[in-house]
Amino acid sequence: MKWGFEAKEEARGVKVKFMKLALGGYPGLDQSSRALSLSMGTHVPLGLTPATLIEVYLRFLHDYIMESIASDIPQDFSTLTRHYCFTVPVAWTDNQKNSFLVIARAVGITYGDNMTMECIQEPHAALLYLLSSPLYTIPEGNCFIIADCGGGTLVSISTTDISIFICILLMSDMNVQDLASYKRLKDSKNSRIRVESISQSGSLCGSIFVNQAIRELVSARIGEERLQSETYTDLFCVLDREFESLKVGFTGQYWRDSLRIDIGQDITIPAANIIKGILTITLEDMVHAFSKPLNHVKALVKEQVELVEKKGRRVTSVFLLGGFGASIYVANQLQTFLAASYNGRIRLVQMQYNELAVALGAVHHGIGNITVSHR
Repeated sequence: MKWGFEAKEEARGVKVKFMKLALGGYPGLDQSSRALSLSMGTHVPLGLTPATLIEVYLRFLHDYIMESIASDIPQDFSTLTRHYCFTVPVAWTDNQKNSFLVIARAVGITYGDNMTMECIQEPHAALLYLLSSPLYTIPEGNCFIIADCGGGTLVSISTTDISIFICILLMSDMNVQDLASYKRLKDSKNSRIRVESISQSGSLCGSIFVNQAIRELVSARIGEERLQSETYTDLFCVLDREFESLKVGFTGQYWRDSLRIDIGQDITIPAANIIKGILTITLEDMVHAFSKPLNHVKALVKEQVELVEKKGRRVTSVFLLGGFGASIYVANQLQTFLAASYNGRIRLVQMQYNELAVALGAVHHGIGNITVSHR
């Protein structure tokens, strides 16, 4: 077993990623099984389950964290208080959270005199970062939506001389859309920040569906009969690898005619835009690939706005974060949608450092230097 960059660089073997999704908790998961299968990279190897894969991954990750802390702290850190905070999607039920905590205990993260652990919903963690950051101001009485479109795997560690707080975003991915709506209340006399939680929702939605759309587009152009040949297996491996940087950098505003990918094989299929081993993806192809997941994002945001306004409130802002939310094209399209649908009264804020927002918010939660009261 290898993990992280070692697994990514491994030339052979079965590679599995984003196992968290396989724990369920999202409506329509069965309908999204193709995207989930693509996201995980392959089927679950024989004799393993999503839970065992998560356990293996978490064990590697936890061992690495402990080794890193031990090398940085001269004293025996095993005697220090450790508090683990696992960030989870809003769609996870108590049973799914408990299932994950069982996995964590199997890894060796247990309750004890100097060790505690808990789960925090990812939009709530992002809220704590938002309220603590000097970059953003939310006036009292304003209602706002946090839209977390995926993210990256990272670990945030905060240390003092008496305790260690560890925040782990377990295999956070680019396939999930988590939304939560809040209202900033008047702060209490003891200066605590007060926020009312209004509604929340989660769904499978994200950039992996952009990858799936490109795969399907190229497959349809190659044709089912040709696809039966093993010749095209390497083509899709190259496409998956090279498409990532293209997806992140796509703005929809400027395009140098097309993207050309050297698939490493001397193949010519004019209908598939493959000439002498060069695959061409056009601007129109990219817009098509983004369209379905983008429409899903817009629908989820609209649903949240309607849920808030049914309760007599008015949304003033949507804060966009996460890996998919970092896309300039996604932000521009969502801003255009909000302007057209709500006459410009709802602003879109694409958060800076959005890949860190959930982790930093969980750290604020763990060390307790910001408190949110829910009415």
